[in-house]
Amino acid sequence: MLLKKGEGSSLYELTEKVRGVFINICGNSQVILEGCRGVAEYTDTSIKLSAGRYIIAFSGRDLHIECMTEYNLVIKGFITRIEYIY
Repeated sequence: MLLKKGEGSSLYELTEKVRGVFINICGNSQVILEGCRGVAEYTDTSIKLSAGRYIIAFSGRDLHIECMTEYNLVIKGFITRIEYIY
């Protein structure tokens, strides 16, 4: 995919162009997601997020959503597994 000059000035705009979710993993204690479409499941051991055609599942201990906006989501806790479910 080629972007024209001036397009995709923010990460969210790029996310919308490629229809994907950008994931920033910080060790095993924090994940920052941009472009997810909603929370499908939320417990202290499992968080599942809708990402269009698939689900991104996080497993661990003491998991919680630290911050959630229209476009971003921050998960904190002891993350032991990240899984893509199609």
